Amino acid sequence: MFKLLLSSILMVTVNFQLVLNTSAIGFKNQNQPVYQYMAVCTDGDGALCPWVDTQDAANKYGKDHEVTTKGHRWRIDTREKPKLKQDSTIIIK
Repeated sequence: MFKLLLSSILMVTVNFQLVLNTSAIGFKNQNQPVYQYMAVCTDGDGALCPWVDTQDAANKYGKDHEVTTKGHRWRIDTREKPKLKQDSTIIIK
């Protein structure tokens, strides 16, 4: 709630409501799947990073691991990014 003093006599109170529909956040096209990537060591160290949104980011983790472990091999796993519930709505007052 905001109060606004106009002139020196009139006081106006303004109420507003912000509504965000989370089903529209983070998806370029809801018909196209969105993927995430994870670098995984194939020489026994397992996951090298959390799921990331770009293949370049996962490649960086894999290349860094290869250098720091003197030649461990790695691969990139891919999964479809989990979707938000379609009916999720956040109301901020």
